[in-house]
Amino acid sequence: MRNYLLTALLIFLWSCENESTESKDPIIGTWTLESVCTYSDSNCTGECTDATSEYGPAGNFSMTFDEDLTGVIEYQNNATDNFGWSGSNPYILTGEGDGISLYLYGDALTFTTLDSICIQYNLSK
Repeated sequence: MRNYLLTALLIFLWSCENESTESKDPIIGTWTLESVCTYSDSNCTGECTDATSEYGPAGNFSMTFDEDLTGVIEYQNNATDNFGWSGSNPYILTGEGDGISLYLYGDALTFTTLDSICIQYNLSK
């Protein structure tokens, strides 16, 4: 009887482990800046002007999303800011960058900030 119980317990634990890895949110991990695009209006329409060298350059900005709904932004000079996040496409930042919505399209993460123009940041894993 003990052998059956031990076998059943091992199968149960193994199946629970598989479920947790499969349910991992696709945003979890580190995302690195690929490009920055600006638009002349706040609606992000029209022609994209490549502004990567002004806001980056590429590879010198990253965002890490952890499973506990926290994260870290790292800038080109190795300065860091912490943030929280919630949601699921759009993902919403809290703390530093409060209220910014991030969108996951395949393996690209995009978010937009508004001033008098639209600035679109494109990141990849």
